[in-house]
Amino acid sequence: VKEFCLGLKDVSDEFDLSLIGGDSIRTENKLCFSLTIFGEVATNKSLKRSGAKAEDLVFVSGNIGDAFLGLQLLQEKIICKNKAYHKYLVNRHLQPSPRIKLGIELVKQNCKSAIDVSDGFLADLKHICEAANLDAIINQDAIPLSNAAKFCLTENKNINLNQLFSGGDDYELIFSVNKKDQHKIDNLAKKIGVKLTRVGRLRKPKNEPKIYLLDQNGGEVKISQYGWQHY
Repeated sequence: VKEFCLGLKDVSDEFDLSLIGGDSIRTENKLCFSLTIFGEVATNKSLKRSGAKAEDLVFVSGNIGDAFLGLQLLQEKIICKNKAYHKYLVNRHLQPSPRIKLGIELVKQNCKSAIDVSDGFLADLKHICEAANLDAIINQDAIPLSNAAKFCLTENKNINLNQLFSGGDDYELIFSVNKKDQHKIDNLAKKIGVKLTRVGRLRKPKNEPKIYLLDQNGGEVKISQYGWQHY
């Protein structure tokens, strides 16, 4: 309990949060904590899923799939003989770092649409597509992977890219910007020291909004799973 409270204080200090209430109950065995965070956003300054436009470029911060691999390691479903990579991946699952600063900076760059990767890269990008009624054309090879993830893929043949793209819990940001503003995003990446990778573009849908995942030859890759299903 003491370690949990110290960890909660560290996060609260980092993001300037105040603990303003609470309700204590008794449990038979394990402890269970439920936290709710309230905040404010200035009028017309929110990053909505529905704000994306046709011909916008799609970017993602950081790397995708690390948290999924960290969970697989904790569950002993895969191996990672590199100790540094093992520690890094587990930490990415247990202690993800939300891209708060990036989100604030994207508003300043006139970005209109964003979502965090909690359900999975493909699932959350699909949320944007459905909310904005757009198709997404994504280059599979452009989706950023860490060196640790690439190492794990070579060690564990039972893991594939679709699992990494749908695993979730990365808490990176997917966002879209007008193509004329790409230079602003490149400059922003240097300014805040966060890798921001262009992975594709949005377009008017042919029928229902859909994600088209393309291989290096431009062929469509079948998506077997998008991510976490809440219902």
